[in-house]
Amino acid sequence: MALITDVKRICDRLANSGWQRLMLKHGISIKHMSESALASALNEVVDVDKTIPGFEDFVANQAKGIEPGNPAASLLYHAFASPNVSRVPDQSTPLGALSQAITEFPTLEELDTIANYIYSTTNRSLADVRQHAAELLATDIGTVELAVAVFASEYRPAPETPHQRYADLCHSRTGTARVGTANAIYDGELRGYIPFREGDSQNMIRVLPCYYSIWIAVRSRAQESRFGPARARPGDETRDFWVPVHKLFNGDECLKDETIDIDFSIHHENKKLERLHQRMEDAGFPSGFSAAERQQSPFINAQGLIEGLAIFQGGSCLLSPQPQPLVARASFNNAPLTFQSPSMQGAFYDAFSPTLSFNEPEGPPVRPWPEYAHVRFEVDNGRTVYFGNRPDVVGKATQGGYRALNIADFTGDGWIKATVPALDSLDSIPAYSLIAAPDFFPAVDQREVYEWWSEIQDQSTLSTQPPWLRQLVLGGYWDFWRAGPIPLSDERSAPNITLANAEFREDDSTVTAIVTALQDINLLQPKPVVPTTARHAALPDAAAGVFAPGWDTSGDRIPGGATHLSAYGLGSPFPEDAKLCAALSTFWPAVAPDTERTFFGDQSSSPQGTGTVCPLTDQENGATDGSVSWDGLRGPRVIAENSSRTTVRYPIYEYADYTFNALEGRFSIAATKDIDFQEYTSRILATLRMYRTLEPVGNKASLHILSFQKLESTNISLREAQSETGRSLSGPVYRFDVFDDSNATRLPPSAVDEEDFTVDLIYTLLIGTSDFLLAMARQGDGSQARSRWEPLNF
Repeated sequence: MALITDVKRICDRLANSGWQRLMLKHGISIKHMSESALASALNEVVDVDKTIPGFEDFVANQAKGIEPGNPAASLLYHAFASPNVSRVPDQSTPLGALSQAITEFPTLEELDTIANYIYSTTNRSLADVRQHAAELLATDIGTVELAVAVFASEYRPAPETPHQRYADLCHSRTGTARVGTANAIYDGELRGYIPFREGDSQNMIRVLPCYYSIWIAVRSRAQESRFGPARARPGDETRDFWVPVHKLFNGDECLKDETIDIDFSIHHENKKLERLHQRMEDAGFPSGFSAAERQQSPFINAQGLIEGLAIFQGGSCLLSPQPQPLVARASFNNAPLTFQSPSMQGAFYDAFSPTLSFNEPEGPPVRPWPEYAHVRFEVDNGRTVYFGNRPDVVGKATQGGYRALNIADFTGDGWIKATVPALDSLDSIPAYSLIAAPDFFPAVDQREVYEWWSEIQDQSTLSTQPPWLRQLVLGGYWDFWRAGPIPLSDERSAPNITLANAEFREDDSTVTAIVTALQDINLLQPKPVVPTTARHAALPDAAAGVFAPGWDTSGDRIPGGATHLSAYGLGSPFPEDAKLCAALSTFWPAVAPDTERTFFGDQSSSPQGTGTVCPLTDQENGATDGSVSWDGLRGPRVIAENSSRTTVRYPIYEYADYTFNALEGRFSIAATKDIDFQEYTSRILATLRMYRTLEPVGNKASLHILSFQKLESTNISLREAQSETGRSLSGPVYRFDVFDDSNATRLPPSAVDEEDFTVDLIYTLLIGTSDFLLAMARQGDGSQARSRWEPLNF
């Protein structure tokens, strides 16, 4: 079947859903009686109406519906693929244009088919592809090195591309799929996958697949005006990158005089338990299992991680993790799988007991084994007992000397390789495939937060910011991360070269880089301001690039060799390090939940404390009655209040067991899934202003955010404060209720896992984007003693 037949079928399906009316705004009709008429219409040059929402970041003012070999310049592809295209302009009014929603959207496979058609119209041979690459790289054709390569790919709005000039198809040789408890859901309007949809149960987390496409790629040093990479790093001018040149797909329309048939081989593994048991053996604690047994499941899980590859008709594929519980009790030969829990000293340390922590003398990024392990289940004569809720949990875990139950997760890493017999003269370069933990902020990407944080410090950018923000940066408040939120796409390390049959090379350090296809990029073109995506991003700029131990992947080193990425250095299971890193204020560091305020005690080693970086609201951390928190805990809350004091209750950090909560299915993404970049950064800024305002009261170690809320304009306290001061705050407006250690008295324990305090003085701050904030102090409920609301210039 000819590709134009498939393209017509797609256009016919979508035309009456709003797409015909939308494309006619640009002068293209996609409703035709014949395939030849459609092909002719898509080959006509038309004027692009860039005032239509979603087309502001299209590459050109004039374009064809299909531009051979260039998806970004193909108007039909942009319309179908851009997540910012979702409505059809209707009629103008004095108050703005009306628009109607598009009701049907292309599937991912249909977008792949359109892309295949774009490259089929080039009518290139392999020699033509080589010549095309040589011309763009301005090099002799004899020096052009081509290969068949697998890439994770996404069509992205301009701000998320390497060049940031226009929407473009972006690629990386590393893709990230994410585990979940339910099947994947594709959101057509977002053109991507989402971890939760309305109607799902609160504790359902959907798996997030990764789309891979196959290309003829060329090896090149970094070239900003040809492909990138995104956020080029020092030394990239001497590093080799594989860059897509021509998309490969099945059939005889891909390359002149060739019939392409793509086949895949694939391997993924989770070897955390094997590495953990080997470490125990090396430290003098016999595993109880032979080396041969430790090569079997669940020590090395190479079968139960992925649901499989969904292979498209054209040959691209979708890798989806197996829907299953986030963690599970491990068993071997029909018996609980255990290891000897050691005393936390020497090769192990007790800083985070009752979590077992493994020392690694070399330090990050080298993690030859899981940095943390869960040890709160004791197995004795086949009987499993949980002691995480006992008063002596820390003492027992620290002392060790019992058989601890292994808890398995289903994260891991692997590779995907394409074989194309017609191109067997070319090497085949596999992609590095991550199966990572859930992303609790799927609408925020690591890269955009890091760029925001970095760029604000630039003097030309800072000079345009409001006075209060300039004061935060110049006053020393801007270094609020324990470590910068560097994206994985900035990392220059080899993929996991220890994977079975991987064919990765130790010197292949650009595997996580993000590039475009090879093209001529006009860097003088201005950067448009358009919305970014609210879907899960499968490319590495949405993953964390600091490995302490990491979140999406970690690192290791071959003895005497270079460092490489690896998933086995993460927590065993992953919730074990998620607890610690969240309590250390998004320390992964990643765009991830911050639970520093959930617990009364500061978990950092800094005398000044790390403080909260990006607080969760009372609804998101479970403090509000009836709310479901992301981690299964219930945050700090008021349990009694009178005119003189407030009684508050906190969960105790040592008894917060994220692994147990994961076993019980208590994790949730429902409350955090809609936090986007603007909301995330607004919370950070409001929190910094709060700490700056309360410096005369205490520091980050002594101040406690009891309550954090985002206020509607109708909120009673906001209206009262604005009325009392005669000042109105610009939004978004957040309310902080904060107290200091000096105003808190610990009460006798009421439960093993909770602690209560009476608080004599609470500071309430209302903070928006205005140059001032509103503040008030009160005793108890404020009915007898409180200050007036005051505007403060902080």
